[in-house]
Amino acid sequence: MGKIDIHKEENDVAIPRETVTLWEVFGLLAFLLIAIVGTLFYLRYSKYSILADFFHKPIPSLSIESILARDGNKAVGDKVELKITESELNELAGIASGDMPLKKPDLKITENGVIVTGKYGNAWLGVPVEAIIIPKAQNGKINFEIKEIKAAGVAAPPKIKDQIQPIISQKFAGLFAGKKINVTDARAMTGFLLIEGTNE
Repeated sequence: MGKIDIHKEENDVAIPRETVTLWEVFGLLAFLLIAIVGTLFYLRYSKYSILADFFHKPIPSLSIESILARDGNKAVGDKVELKITESELNELAGIASGDMPLKKPDLKITENGVIVTGKYGNAWLGVPVEAIIIPKAQNGKINFEIKEIKAAGVAAPPKIKDQIQPIISQKFAGLFAGKKINVTDARAMTGFLLIEGTNE
């Protein structure tokens, strides 16, 4: 009669695994990623999404009229005070539009004036240009006067100045033309443009 190998029987018993393989981890992560991306895509683009009204709501375009409306309905002769931020003035004047002769144009407002910067020429070897624009109240209107244009920190040569100055002047000229406001004061502050006047 043969002997029974007790150790062999013990070795043949299946022992439950307490670990997972690397492939199983990758599979689980891939499934979660697909589920998250699919949910976000549905929420963003599906017209049946609970967020559809938020994502598909048209963004109102910025205008001087919309900025005036923030100050409420004013009667004729009432005082008007407008604060126009850097981003708002940038959009109103169209500084980032394609007709600017500067690469990566930007606009900042400081107490020294409205500063328009960018690079003239090649994107890598372009000359840094800075135009300083001063807002002024004149005859009930607001005018933007170009105080100076610098290239690489010094006065810009005529070639650069003659290309940049007319376009910048055109963008700011008439920004408030036809608007029913009698401008009494206009000045640049840190981060915004302050315009005061009376409603007409």
